[in-house]
Amino acid sequence: MPQLLSTRIGDIYPTPSDGQPAERMWTNPHGVPIYLRQTALWLGLDKGAVADMWAQIRGSQNELVDEINWDHYQEPSLPHTITRSFAPDYFLVPAGGTLKFVAAATAWIPGGPLTPKVAFAGNATIWYTLQKP
Repeated sequence: MPQLLSTRIGDIYPTPSDGQPAERMWTNPHGVPIYLRQTALWLGLDKGAVADMWAQIRGSQNELVDEINWDHYQEPSLPHTITRSFAPDYFLVPAGGTLKFVAAATAWIPGGPLTPKVAFAGNATIWYTLQKP
């Protein structure tokens, strides 16, 4: 059984919820292809705000690997994390290939106008092997 490895491929720290995507790029550092087995996406928002939020992981050819869409309209909200398993399959990231984590939010205070002053955050984690499963 191949060893399962993990890494955080992107962190988006508190950033304005102005609808503009924030991006983080991760490059496969291993010198060999990796076999992506699982992903996790997490989103967070300032308490008391409402927002439409989304996040994606995209491959080297801009192909969609994982995605979450979250309408945050009340406190407390339901879990805003998605974990996706590709088992028994995998997503291949070539040696030197990239994964892009991109996320955005459009937020407002209830009863008020859209405001980028509300902050959101997010992160993406992957689990993978260096040998074909």
